[in-house]
Amino acid sequence: MKIGIVTFQRAYNYGAVLQAYALCHKIRNLGFLCEVVDYHCERFEHDYKKISVFNVRSFRELISAIVNGKTRNKKRAKFIDFVEHEIPLSSNKYYSDNITDSNKEYDVFITGSDQVWNLKLTDGDWHFFLDFVNPERKKISYAASIVAINNDNDVEIKRILDSFSHISLREISGMKYLSSLGFNNTKLVLDPTLLLTKEEWTELASKYLLEGLLPKQYLLAYFVSPTQSNYEQMKNLSKEVNLPIVLINYTHRKVDEVINLTTISPGQFVKLFMNATFIITNSFHGTAFSINLNKEFVYVLNTEKPEKNERINTLVDLLELTDRDFRFADINNRIDWMSVNQKLEELRRKSIDILQDEIVN
Repeated sequence: MKIGIVTFQRAYNYGAVLQAYALCHKIRNLGFLCEVVDYHCERFEHDYKKISVFNVRSFRELISAIVNGKTRNKKRAKFIDFVEHEIPLSSNKYYSDNITDSNKEYDVFITGSDQVWNLKLTDGDWHFFLDFVNPERKKISYAASIVAINNDNDVEIKRILDSFSHISLREISGMKYLSSLGFNNTKLVLDPTLLLTKEEWTELASKYLLEGLLPKQYLLAYFVSPTQSNYEQMKNLSKEVNLPIVLINYTHRKVDEVINLTTISPGQFVKLFMNATFIITNSFHGTAFSINLNKEFVYVLNTEKPEKNERINTLVDLLELTDRDFRFADINNRIDWMSVNQKLEELRRKSIDILQDEIVN
């Protein structure tokens, strides 16, 4: 039996790439033949293309290419290197016009994790719902995230998911939505990054060196779509914990009074979390790695768009870590990692059992 995972391995986003690595790694550790189907989504091909002054379509893009192109292309190259060396990929590259050919290669298809069922994010790419898979092939989801739901798609989503053997999801909100469509046997599981232990992530991180001189102790800040308020929060926290700030900077704007890191690889990302003394993040995967690596941390929720908090809220509720909410966290109150790790290990074991059951039965 050969398993093909359809996911966001070509979205050069830390969470996307690391969950793809983790899911394939775990399935192979369970003894199955598995690889990631190297599908190139048109939306991601456009969003993460190499920047050049020769392929711009407007004056604004030209300025961006001149100012930001070198930094972005360096980061892009590191992601490509990580994906192609750390993630087992199919020998064939697949696009919309040839993805059906993958049916010749795999007996089981898994979609997940991440926001694979966010049609807004993928520009309506139904291939992440495995719409191309032949009826005689097995289709399952693992920790799929279904967000930005447009009820106009209800009928089509129900039609496609009716052909799935098993469906597991990452958020309670997704389970409620699918329940409204008649799917009452879905299961809640951990994100793939949490299927791997602290020791397994440490082994990966040990292969990567951090560039430049970093302080031995630091506050790591990692924000997705950061706001000015986020920067103020990290600076205030820095004073409270008396630590310099190392910022994984997603933008091309340098933030004053911090160490800005703009071109780190996914492997270096894990190492930065592993070496951090304290962490502040508004990211689900930032929260997940903080917990898995047993780091003192606080998480920042999106107060303007509370629907974006579902992933973090589900995780911290499960592990009883809601007191790490930045708004009212007591940073002097140390996390009881023995209790957290016991809960996490139980959830990890259940999630792995579900994954294995999905594949076998």
